[in-house]
Parts: sequence; C-alpha cells; structure tokens
Amino acid sequence: MLGGWWPRVAVAVCLFALAGCGSPAPAPAAAPPAVRASNIGANPCALLTIGQQHQRGLNQGAQQPATDGLSEVSCVWSYVPVTPGDTLTGRVIRGPLPGATPSSSIVGLPTWQYVPADMDQKTSCILLVDVAPSETLWVQYHNTSGDLPGLNHVVACRKVQNAAANMVSRYRSLPK
Repeated sequence: MLGGWWPRVAVAVCLFALAGCGSPAPAPAAAPPAVRASNIGANPCALLTIGQQHQRGLNQGAQQPATDGLSEVSCVWSYVPVTPGDTLTGRVIRGPLPGATPSSSIVGLPTWQYVPADMDQKTSCILLVDVAPSETLWVQYHNTSGDLPGLNHVVACRKVQNAAANMVSRYRSLPK
C-alpha cells in the first residue's frame, strides 16, 4: 500500500518541476516616472488625487494640449453626472499673467483672478495661484451651456477656490 506522506511529496515534486518548464515569467512593467512638483506641468492631472476628485464630484481628468502658448498641456475634469461643458481645468503656467487682478489668497498664497476677453464671466472663473517662483497654478471652472440653475460668477469662483486649495495642497505634498 502506498499511503502516507510519500505520494503527496512525489506529486508536489512533480508539480514543482513542471512549474519551472515553459516560458519565463514576463518582466514587470516599468513604473511610471514619479510625479514631482518640478514636473507637474507635464502631468497636470496629478494636481488632484483620486480621493480629491471623488470629493469634488469629478471624473478622472484627461490631458489636453494647451493652445494659448501659456503651457504645453492642461488637465480637464468633468463633473459627475456628466453635464456637457461643465468642467474644471488645471495646469501650471510660467510666471504671472498680465491683466490679472488680485483676489483672496488661496492657502496663504498670492492669488489673482484672470478674465480673458472671450470668457463669459457669468458661467466661468479663472484663478491664478503663485505656487513657486515663476510657477503659477491656473484653475478654471467653465460651464459652456450656461444652463446650470443658480450659476453665476460668484458660484463659479467658489468652485475654483475650493478646487485650487486641493491642488495647492497636492502640489505642496509632491517631492521637489
């Protein structure tokens, strides 16, 4: 009779030997480069953590090329539920922007309100926060449809102020 421990050991040895045959395990995928404050301009979607996005009621951000020459890319988050044109944009631009007017500070940092000529102030707000020498955080709320009940410039700027505080906190937490 072949009872006891011997058959179990034989089966285990065979299985172990067979596991070593075949193709080698795939190499682990390379980790994405670490997000640092100094390179946040290349990955502005890292300005909000997943937790902050959920807290703000935002979908995952999507990078979009900037077309105004102030930065290379921006990140655009849409609100949940998705309302066409109801977006939050974040990016880092170099230095201050002429034409901006002083605004209430965000987390103790100098903050400016910027109103481009083509922006509808009733449905939008842009705040610029000086986060480092020659680095300014651009945070914009925009509702192109203009049909959100109770929306006005003050409400739009309140949305931006809250999001900007999250973005500044995230920016400060990143390694330099």
